[in-house]
Amino acid sequence: DLLERLRAGLPPEALITDPDVTASYAHDMASFCEAGTPAVVVLPRTVEQVQHVMRTATALRVPVVPQGARTGLSGAANASDGCIVLSLVKMDRILEISPVDRIAVV
Repeated sequence: DLLERLRAGLPPEALITDPDVTASYAHDMASFCEAGTPAVVVLPRTVEQVQHVMRTATALRVPVVPQGARTGLSGAANASDGCIVLSLVKMDRILEISPVDRIAVV
C-alpha cells in the first residue's frame, strides 16, 4: 500500500492525504490545463526523505510530480490521477555556497 510504505520512512507531518488540502496542490498557475487528483502530497525536508519517496514510487510504479512554488504557467506541475505530489517547499535551507564552483546546495 502506497501510504503505508511512505509512512514507514517519513514523519507524519510530511504527508497530506486530506482531499480538500491535496486538491490545492493539484495544479500550478496555468488555468488552461487540466489537473488530476493526487493520491498524496509529500513535503520532505531532507534528501533521504526524497529518496524514500522516489524508491517507494518506483517500487509501486506510481508517478511523481515534483513541485516548487507552483507559480509556473505551463501546467508542468499539475498532478495526474493517483500520483504523488512531491512538494519541495520545505527544502528551503542553504547548506553550502561555492562561488568558485558556482553552486549552491539547498
